[in-house]
Order: sequence, then C-alpha cells, then structure tokens
Amino acid sequence: MEVDQEFNQDSKNSKADDQIDLEDARAKLESNNDENQIMDRGQAQAAAPGLAELNFDSDRLKIFYDRIFPAQLFFNWLSYNRMKQRDHQTLQSIDDKDIASDYFYHREFTFTLANDIYCRYLSFKTADEFKSALVSRVPHKIDLGAVYNISPQRHLQADKKSFVPMEKEVVFDIDMDSYDDIRQCCSGAKICQRCWAFPCLAAQLITMILKDDFDIHNILWVFSGRRGVHGWVCDSEARSMNNEMRSALVQYMSLNLGNENNERFTLPSPLHPHLLRAFKMLYPSFENIVIRDQDVLSVPKHQLRFLQFLPQEIRTTVEQKWNHIISVAKSDNDDQVGHKLWEVWLEQYKLWAAQ
Repeated sequence: MEVDQEFNQDSKNSKADDQIDLEDARAKLESNNDENQIMDRGQAQAAAPGLAELNFDSDRLKIFYDRIFPAQLFFNWLSYNRMKQRDHQTLQSIDDKDIASDYFYHREFTFTLANDIYCRYLSFKTADEFKSALVSRVPHKIDLGAVYNISPQRHLQADKKSFVPMEKEVVFDIDMDSYDDIRQCCSGAKICQRCWAFPCLAAQLITMILKDDFDIHNILWVFSGRRGVHGWVCDSEARSMNNEMRSALVQYMSLNLGNENNERFTLPSPLHPHLLRAFKMLYPSFENIVIRDQDVLSVPKHQLRFLQFLPQEIRTTVEQKWNHIISVAKSDNDDQVGHKLWEVWLEQYKLWAAQ
C-alpha cells in the first residue's frame, strides 16, 4: 500500500475512473468459480478464435471524451460545491469573469498526450472548458494535482515561493503486484476475479480505519486503470493535511512484516485493539481466499513459512503429520493436499493455545 503524501509532485500516479461497488464485487468473488475466471488474452483467443481485440487509437479516445467522459461530474466532485460568488459591485478582470469555481480553477491538471508528451500546469474555468480541452488535445492519461493559491496556468507570473499548494486529497494506492507472493492465479499487472478479492478487502479495511478512527467518511475507490485501485480521501480535513500528517496516517496503518530473511514474524500479545479489529475483519476471508481459492499451502515455500509461524514445541509434530499427508497425496493424486495441511495446522495450533 502506498499513499500520495506530497502536495507538489511531478508523479503520474493519480487517476479517476468509475467508482467500484466493493460489496457487490466481494459478493461476486465469493460465488466465483473457475468457469467465471477472467481469461488472459491467449486463453480468450483460444476459446473464441473469432473474437476481435479492441484496438486503442486517438480517434476512439476523442469520441469517448466527447460523448462519454463525465466532465460535469468531475467538475462537481473537484469543485466540492465551492462555486464562485458573484459580486457585481466588484470589478473583475476579463480573464476571471467566466470562472465557475475558484477551487476547481486553482487545481492543477496534467495531460499525457500521444508519444508521452507531458503537459503540466493546466487549469480550467468551467466543466465545458475542461471537456473542450479533453476533446481537442485527446490526452492518453490525466493526472489530478493539488489545489494551489493561484491558478497553475499563471505560475510563471508569480514568484516561485508565492506559488504554493494549498490542498490535495489523500490518495491510497493498492497495487496487485504487492500480492504476488501469495496469489497463484496471476502475477504482475494481471488481474482476474480470484485475486481481485485482495484489493477489495484492503479497500474495506482502510475505509473502516478511516471512518472509525479518524471520522473520515468521503472516500472514493476507483480502478487505477492498470493493476490495482486508488482510494481518494476527500474530506476537507484530509485535503488540508500537511506532509507530516499524511506520513503519520500511513504509519498508523502500516505493519512491519519484515522480509524473507526473517525466520518468523511475531505480534505482541495481547494485540493492540487496532490490530485486533483488523484481524477480526480479515480472518473470515482468509481461509476462503488464501487457503482454499489461492491454495497457497500446495506450494512448498509457503508450507515452510506456515511451519515457521508455529511455536517451536509443536512445529515438529505438525511437520511430521504434513509429510505423511503429502506422501499419501502424491500417490493418490490428491488435489486437496493444501486444505488438509491447513486443517492439521489449525487443529494443532488450537490445541497448543488451549493449554
């Protein structure tokens, strides 16, 4: 999990698409089977040789921006209902008279055009002007930056120290490749319905923490466009956080798991209420997703890691029982060996914990 902590940034890691219905996605995942699994391109072509691939080109993208892209909804969201108040007794410059929202106008947009042409410091007075720019310039990627004290397109007219970011949503970035160590169905940027369960659960956990511990409720989860999800935290208190506050928020949600060189990861006992709440939320899904669907205990390296999680006094007993199960499974071609190993592991651990 990563979070966009910096106001003034050159990164290209923020993007908004259609909102994800997490509960609906989770319900579909729980009822999913192999027949419903999303196929990769090669499998799809083998299953349906006549299926044509949808090619990306600027002409189609131009039509999308003109007829489909929700420019007005973007304006409604990013202006946060902070519309410009008209005072007819106050003189206004010609440049400022058409501004619908100063808050939206002071937001930096960045377009990545064809051939990786990167255009920064863009800003727009109205939703119509925003849409017109999209249709005319046809960006392949749109990044949403901070809200500055002046319009970004005027940054060269001000002293560098006078052009400062004022607000920016806190953005959580959950990448699918962070789960490559435990998912068996895909790797890298590839995603299927089976491994989609991981970012869905992560989004639900982050949402719960933000609501219960920080009284933050306006969170927009969107598909990142490639390999994960982004969570846009939109409450005014979050948008006004400085970098130190954002770092503290991330640290509060972080759990240092160590690395592959650590023999065993341990948590303090009793668990901190913050961790205990997360455990109670995630544990019901652990067996269904990690043990049964991903079948991680069918992989030797995960077998070793699970053994290392056990107390030393029962580790040998579990290992002996596992060796017997694995030996029998090889001769019987048993594809349920991972599930059986888990049952033994859980049984022995519960017996040890009850002593």
